[in-house]
Amino acid sequence: MKKSAWYPVAATRDLRAGPAKAQLFGTPLVIWRGEDGYGALADICPHRGAPLSEGCVDKAAITCPYHGWRFGPDGQCVAMPALAETPSRIRAQAFAAAEHDGLVFVQMEASRHDFAPPPPQQDIASATREDSVTIRASLADMAENILDTTHTSVVHAGYLRQATRRQLVQPEVRCGADWIEVVYPESATPSGLVSRLFGTDCYEITDRFRAPGIAEVEYRCNGRIEFASRFYLSPASDNETRIFSRLSIRGTSLLSQLKVSIVRAMLRRVVSEDEEILGLVTDNVERFGRRPGLIAPQDFLRAGIDAILRGEAPERPDHVPQIYV
Repeated sequence: MKKSAWYPVAATRDLRAGPAKAQLFGTPLVIWRGEDGYGALADICPHRGAPLSEGCVDKAAITCPYHGWRFGPDGQCVAMPALAETPSRIRAQAFAAAEHDGLVFVQMEASRHDFAPPPPQQDIASATREDSVTIRASLADMAENILDTTHTSVVHAGYLRQATRRQLVQPEVRCGADWIEVVYPESATPSGLVSRLFGTDCYEITDRFRAPGIAEVEYRCNGRIEFASRFYLSPASDNETRIFSRLSIRGTSLLSQLKVSIVRAMLRRVVSEDEEILGLVTDNVERFGRRPGLIAPQDFLRAGIDAILRGEAPERPDHVPQIYV
């Protein structure tokens, strides 16, 4: 993963009451919104090491809770209450920050590329819900899990899919310079409890991964998106991923609002089940000191996800077999 890429670290709504803690590539951060925009610093005061996230926002600056030193978004110490003049050489470690889509994005390693927002989701005049969670899994494992159909009848048996009702389908894999997706035909629509909400055998499903860490799932009926979800993935550490999710269902009626609330509740159950199995995977990888690299024929997206995270263009698999879902 490139540290020069931009990753989300906080929701803007979480900064209304003051600074927030975050972590990216193992580095603890303090994020805040000041009068001039957003700031992101290493969450440690260069004076005595106090966590700046325990301080408060004063105009554009963050104030250390220990001695009251104030730091601007560029890391420059702009005030020391005990001195009439503040030494200009004193700085905290600063990172570039930008806001988009209700999230604050941070770049850990500077490059010549300014923040470029990801492609917008297709507007479906929808009811929307947002959530965030941190899961103990690598970003690659988390991305694959979100987009992997083959585990759903095992980990989410009876809820998303039923192992006794698997259907043989022919997926299609497509890719571009910095994205890869797999499209499933209508017969791959989930057959579990969730089907009572969406119906069965009527949705074409697209699972997509975009650079630097965006997973998307879309359900289309007659070519029109009826349900869409976007998951912004951020590498808190090598084995911990922060997820910011957005769910959208077509329509703005009370029924649509009810449906998206139900889907949100369902997703939370799915996430808790995935969190459990991914935690076991991470524990076992650490126990053995190695990560298995086997990519099976039905793992349509994993090689592409790994390539994108290396900063390379993904390649379509030479053979896309039929699978049971």
